[in-house]
Amino acid sequence: MRKLMMFFLVAFCATLMVNHAAASGTENPKGIWEYKVPAAPYEYSAGKLILGETDGKATVTIKFMSGTELKAKNVKIEKETISFGVEIESNPVTFSGKLVDGKITGKVNSPEGLMDLTAEKKQ
Repeated sequence: MRKLMMFFLVAFCATLMVNHAAASGTENPKGIWEYKVPAAPYEYSAGKLILGETDGKATVTIKFMSGTELKAKNVKIEKETISFGVEIESNPVTFSGKLVDGKITGKVNSPEGLMDLTAEKKQ
């Protein structure tokens, strides 16, 4: 009987540890991500997304191949969901996506239509 109780106690503790690890297993999105948007005009088709935090609020800076940087607005990073908006050449552009398996994937909505964005973390 004692062995059976010990087995259930160990199994219960192992379950708690696995659940805690899974819950906290969401990757930290902060850092530098190299993005690609193949359907976008060349100058915007690749660059870096710099995800950070200032005063407890999530921030995103977009750095294009030319070196130009834009600060995103309405940044929301909650669990694995990421969204933000920028203005490019006086046009509103929004992004909505997810962080899954170490990659960001989602859709860019611009005046040219919806385009796929993928990003991989570099730092």
